[in-house]
Amino acid sequence: MSPIDPSNPIDPGSPIGRVGTAEHAAGWERALQVDAASTGDTASAGDTATAGETLVQVRHTLTSRLRDAYPVGARDLEIGVTRGTPEGVALVVAHLFAEDPACRRIILAVPEQDRVLADLAEGADLRPVVEVELTDDTVVELWVAEPARVTARSTAVDDLPQT
Repeated sequence: MSPIDPSNPIDPGSPIGRVGTAEHAAGWERALQVDAASTGDTASAGDTATAGETLVQVRHTLTSRLRDAYPVGARDLEIGVTRGTPEGVALVVAHLFAEDPACRRIILAVPEQDRVLADLAEGADLRPVVEVELTDDTVVELWVAEPARVTARSTAVDDLPQT
């Protein structure tokens, strides 16, 4: 894990202070890593790794395979969990929202029937929104994290601005 710049004025207890960068996989823009000491975790899911280590791939949804799957926002991000724990994923999500306050949605595409990844998403406080078929005929369930400023808005038709 790349160390965080100690001259960075961000509080070390914040999500940004506990997430580092890692080498990203092909097709992804970057990767973020959280070690077990940052979350207090002792168990991991996915690929073999140090107990509790979380590795999450990140890319903008507008340039990803999800761009045609739902009404994509300009600052939406897609994440892919290479390995990790719910706590580590939640920390990465908090880091991404802190890093870009204009981001409205972070999406994790969970392949059909992947209960391990769905359970991890649920444990990280993501919520299932919709099942979609991608252009390659893959069926995925989109799990979403949204900041409170987005979820607090009313979606009732009567509350929408009239045109």
